[in-house]
Amino acid sequence: MKKDDASSMFEKGLYIGYMNYLATGEGVTSCICVAGSSERAGKILREKLDPYYHRGIITSLIASGADEEARRMVALVPSKISAILAEIPVGAGEYYSEFHYNLS
Repeated sequence: MKKDDASSMFEKGLYIGYMNYLATGEGVTSCICVAGSSERAGKILREKLDPYYHRGIITSLIASGADEEARRMVALVPSKISAILAEIPVGAGEYYSEFHYNLS
């Protein structure tokens, strides 16, 4: 993530919710959501994901003090989306995406 995208996201008070599922022989699936609150990010992920994956949902404030995994998840948010979310009022927009990496 570019420095200006990171600083604008970190200053906004947004939350990232994510779930990473790693399965031998199947690959890695990551689901990411950016929302105005921890509760909203978690709710979006629970609505989109099968209940089996709910136990893996993690939410974190997008801040410079976030742990390394949360910062890696924030880096997966496209820079154009980061810029848009940084410009609009908190809660006026959200972002959700799923990534699957096949390791075979």
